[in-house]
Amino acid sequence: MKLKYRRIPVFDLPTSACDLLSRAPSIVSFISNGLHHGSVLIHCQRGVSRSATALLFYLMSKQGMTLDSALSLCQEKRPSVQPIAAFMEKLREYEEQCISKELISVVNDSTEGTRVEKRKASTMKEITGPSKRKCAIGPALPPGFKLTQSVSGKSQHGGKHSDR
Repeated sequence: MKLKYRRIPVFDLPTSACDLLSRAPSIVSFISNGLHHGSVLIHCQRGVSRSATALLFYLMSKQGMTLDSALSLCQEKRPSVQPIAAFMEKLREYEEQCISKELISVVNDSTEGTRVEKRKASTMKEITGPSKRKCAIGPALPPGFKLTQSVSGKSQHGGKHSDR
């Protein structure tokens, strides 16, 4: 079995919020790639704030969800999910970034011919398409699960990658 993991060295402290937001694209990319090849486990010490924030970045960016709907989904699956206030503030900023992406469409009009239109997305679902892959969120690692792989390198943001 091939297992890849990434460690994001962020603490559950308000001072870590900016750092976590700057890592959002890398987090979303890692989760997307993992889901493309199978399943993903997102974890932190308690499965309440940091791991939830990572999953919320993904749900907003790739699933087209608003922060409120993504948070509701996470809390439905794991009621204890509650990112700290500073993370929530950065999640709101990220939501705005996702919504403000510009959409470009080609319009074929019989009277005016073909033209290109640019506009801001009105919903995040316009930006992304639906996905049928699943993510899991939880505390630390499942009972009996051990990471025994050797470290094969570092990510561009300092997190470690490991292949077995």
